[in-house]
Amino acid sequence: MPGAAAGVFLYVETSLHIGAGEPGRVIDLPLNRDEDGVPLVPESSLRGSLVAAIRRRCDKDQIVWAFGSPPGSEKPQVGVLSFSPMRPLLFPVRTYQGVFAWITCTSAIAAWLAEAERHGVAVNPPPIAPPGEFEAIVAPDCPMLTGRGTLIIEEFTFPVRQADGMRRFAEWLAGIALPREPAYGFWRERFSGGVVLVPDEVFAFFLQHQTAVTQRVAIDPATGTAQDGAMWIEESLPSETLLYGFVSAEDRGHLPPVTVSGVSWLRQLEITRLQIGANRTLGGGLVRWVWI
Repeated sequence: MPGAAAGVFLYVETSLHIGAGEPGRVIDLPLNRDEDGVPLVPESSLRGSLVAAIRRRCDKDQIVWAFGSPPGSEKPQVGVLSFSPMRPLLFPVRTYQGVFAWITCTSAIAAWLAEAERHGVAVNPPPIAPPGEFEAIVAPDCPMLTGRGTLIIEEFTFPVRQADGMRRFAEWLAGIALPREPAYGFWRERFSGGVVLVPDEVFAFFLQHQTAVTQRVAIDPATGTAQDGAMWIEESLPSETLLYGFVSAEDRGHLPPVTVSGVSWLRQLEITRLQIGANRTLGGGLVRWVWI
């Protein structure tokens, strides 16, 4: 367990693309995924975005102490801060009623809690009984149910079980995962009925097959038409995705330029928004940073 650690949520505001570094069979620029096929924001991308966000607010000694020296430095130094990959806890999917829902699953919640325990971070959500086979658990006031009391996600119809525990979990999560600004008031209220617990296999299927896929093209400024070979398909995490991760700090034996731990130093910077990954000029990759 690290010397100091804290949990973090990233709420995706605009579609987020962090590439895998190699083309897929159908998608030219697929998302970075782990060995189980779960999309993730790797530590290096998060670290680079944080450095870019605070570069003008902190002196060089603090940045090197916290994040390490840049590549190619004459005196390489490892930073005191470490970051876990950011993984989805809630994933938005289109619904027949109510526009969309946030889905999660028992294994995603369990993985989050296990990682929190490893980092020494106290996370105690209200318990929820797991769903049955191909069943969805919803809050009693779920706005996505059809007149027949079923839930239609994309082309799939799920029988539902209404449970007060689902509402308690969603309201609890909204209280710790969403920004407190008035602009997010609507989303905090919608969480109470908009979060759905689905079977693990269903959650994995949607993470694999229902990400945002966009056709891109580069225009030749001289001709006003597409450049030769400059058409590609790109995969992204959609807006309203909720990612989780952890920040930890360890003593590396370097003389610290500040009197607090690395995690406390980062918290004091009051970071609220980052831009991560590709498509910065298109407004892509905007996320809200929320400490647990």
